[in-house]
Amino acid sequence: RGAYREYNLKRARFFSEMGILDWGEKEFRNYITSGKRELSDKESWRLFRLADTLDYKGTAFILAIRTSRYIADSTLSLALNYPLFFGAYVESISAEYGLSPLLLLALIHQESAFDIFSTSPADARGLTQITPSTGKRIAKELGIENYNDNLIYDYKLNLALGAYELKRLITECGGDILCALARYNGGDLRISLWMNYPKEEGEELFLENIDYHETRHYTRRVIANYFSYIELWKKEQ
Repeated sequence: RGAYREYNLKRARFFSEMGILDWGEKEFRNYITSGKRELSDKESWRLFRLADTLDYKGTAFILAIRTSRYIADSTLSLALNYPLFFGAYVESISAEYGLSPLLLLALIHQESAFDIFSTSPADARGLTQITPSTGKRIAKELGIENYNDNLIYDYKLNLALGAYELKRLITECGGDILCALARYNGGDLRISLWMNYPKEEGEELFLENIDYHETRHYTRRVIANYFSYIELWKKEQ
């Protein structure tokens, strides 16, 4: 069993080097779970660092959350819960579309937990959970040639599609981030009721006025993530 476990790790390293991250992440998770035993705090930390290095960010995030529970340093614990994964590209694509990179990270945190191959029951895909129909529309608007649905799982393209869509919604909402996030999750069909609510009554009451529980919860969570990212990382921007 030990030899096979090391074979999983060898294959995970190979696939990482080749950029075949879906196969590699499966091998890495097999490496973690094949022992069928509880990971020690020290081993969880080691595996988190390794997963991060190999670009298996979804697995790294799971390990980071687990590890953070046993770390006395509150700042380090918070940093593990709100990592700057895909940092350089998030910075670049956010600058291109005039977004806060911390807002984009907050959205990814909630949408996919940094799993580039995440797929929802509604077939929303990738880091920013873009559906095939939305992907096709954005690709057409951006003039992306030879586009197909499978490309949504390319994390760089996915980030570009998600950033474009979020910026579009913020613009259409007159700069209102709450409105944009509600539309990102709930779609345009429900937005008319929420847009008619007087914003001067306050953000909390605006959130309560969202009549779709999932979207209300989603919007709260992304905003909470955003505030946590700002508190932790704003000085780094």
